[in-house]
Amino acid sequence: MTNNVPDEQEYLETFLQPIRKCKDYRPKFGQGNSNKGFSVQEFKVLYGADSLC
Repeated sequence: MTNNVPDEQEYLETFLQPIRKCKDYRPKFGQGNSNKGFSVQEFKVLYGADSLC
């Protein structure tokens, strides 16, 4: 009898794949096509004085 149900490892990989892709994402925050983007620390400094943050 063949079971065509995906196993737990396949479900886990489906869940983890987009997380791995996003882990190195650095938002540009209006910096156009700049490849650098901002680190979390740079973002906090830039927007830290904003009362809405």
